[in-house]
Amino acid sequence: YFDTLVFYRLSPDLFQQTPELLRSKLLALLWMIGRDAPAEVIPLFKEAPDLLFRIGRGDRSAGLAEASLEAAIQSASYDGRLAALLLRKTPEVLKALGDLSHRYLDWVSAGISLLAQDRERARGYFALVTREGREALDRLIGGISLQSVEGVLKRFATALGEKPLAIRPLPEGAEGEIDPLPKGDGFIIHLPAHLRLFPTNDENFLWYKAAVAHAAGRVEFGSDSL
Repeated sequence: YFDTLVFYRLSPDLFQQTPELLRSKLLALLWMIGRDAPAEVIPLFKEAPDLLFRIGRGDRSAGLAEASLEAAIQSASYDGRLAALLLRKTPEVLKALGDLSHRYLDWVSAGISLLAQDRERARGYFALVTREGREALDRLIGGISLQSVEGVLKRFATALGEKPLAIRPLPEGAEGEIDPLPKGDGFIIHLPAHLRLFPTNDENFLWYKAAVAHAAGRVEFGSDSL
């Protein structure tokens, strides 16, 4: 009852911020999510205008935002929480796809196919916390993501020297030399979040390893403090 009152109180303002073309689909999605994950409805409703703005940025036809809502509605027929998760992750996925955003639905379809096998695997896929989700993106984009090899690189970096080393993606927009930055009792090595310098993933992975070895060497021999 309280959530219903909140919904009606927020609706005018939030719908005003949502493109008219998308309002009916957003309402349909929220209704479907509410059937088995009612706690997700109000938070997602509050986030929706900003999410849809980020999804449709630069797309005057609102086609991407509409496609994302339709994909979330499709997933909500299986799992309401998963649908909310998918919509929240869509801006990140579209940003990774870049000019290949038309492949977004291919990525979604691969995740939905996991639902028949294991719901938790599907949630991990859409949350981009398992290798399956990231590797599916890598196949669509080409190249290799840092997250998919981060664990291997961290063990490799730590094995090269005595100090513990962490691997993190470069901040958005950061360019230039790759440096190990000191933090606490160890160091953080910042690397590109995605790499497509070479035709094969093996070659891109070797670039990551070479960059890590260079940074770890600077830590080991103290040249980072010179």
